[in-house]
Amino acid sequence: MDSNFDWKNYRINKYPMFAQYLLLAGTVLLSLMVFQGVGFLVLGAKYGINNLMEAMQNPLQNMQYMNAIKWLQLIYSIGAFGLSALLIAGLKRPNPLDYLQAKKNINLEMVFYGIVLMTIALPLINTTMYYNEQIHFGALDNFFRKMELQDADLTKAFLNVHTWKGLLFNVFIIGLVAAVVEEFLFRGVLQNMLNESFKNIHVSIFITAALFSAIHMQFLGFIPRMLMGVALGYMYAYSGNILTNIAAHFFNNASQVVIAYFFYNNMTTMDMDKVEAPNWLATIASAVMMIVLIIWMKKRSEKLFLV
Repeated sequence: MDSNFDWKNYRINKYPMFAQYLLLAGTVLLSLMVFQGVGFLVLGAKYGINNLMEAMQNPLQNMQYMNAIKWLQLIYSIGAFGLSALLIAGLKRPNPLDYLQAKKNINLEMVFYGIVLMTIALPLINTTMYYNEQIHFGALDNFFRKMELQDADLTKAFLNVHTWKGLLFNVFIIGLVAAVVEEFLFRGVLQNMLNESFKNIHVSIFITAALFSAIHMQFLGFIPRMLMGVALGYMYAYSGNILTNIAAHFFNNASQVVIAYFFYNNMTTMDMDKVEAPNWLATIASAVMMIVLIIWMKKRSEKLFLV
């Protein structure tokens, strides 16, 4: 492409950022409604829409419909998150993968740091989860806790599989697809757009992480999920390649799916849903190591000319 190409006047770039944010939000919401509707129509024709609705409301009592619910989630997550991200990225750059920074030359050193970052974050995540669950939300507290229990039941129904085929399907949906579409939308599009607005990577990372956590609609786990989003945000900023994020995000999700499989098949006593009382030594060590590793990633990225 011509080196004199004016990015600022390409498609939506010439419009105010507020308008671009509205377009992003509208695209995601419209895609969610369309693809969820298509999913319900297609799967409802086979299983019955009422049965699918009942399975989503009471998943543990309707385990026979869980594969259909998984396909439904696969359809609308790809549509609402993945395709929306590619569409907006394509309106920002002629090649959407350029805007997302999906570079072929992935640096394995950065991938390693990303996976380590996800791992050492666990004690800090556990502690923040422990205290987040004790926060009360006034008049909305019962509503949030009821919604949280319903989401927990759906997660248990998703993860409670007893065959290798079921495990691989969960790794594909929860591990790979979720990692790709969420990183495309939140880090690849939203964080980049926020950085255009604020010209401050730290502000962009924290706002993106907060929205990343909020969209999951699980407020009793809002803080730990936001912290995970912050780690992913710095990882994206300093690796310069969204594939690094996808690899680390996949590792985090897939490892939880595998551990859940072992738990539900009586191969381990490690219950990922059980929140342990805080170990403050481990928590402090986790926080310090995360900060040190993020700083180290920044220095390494500068040396490797990745940012």
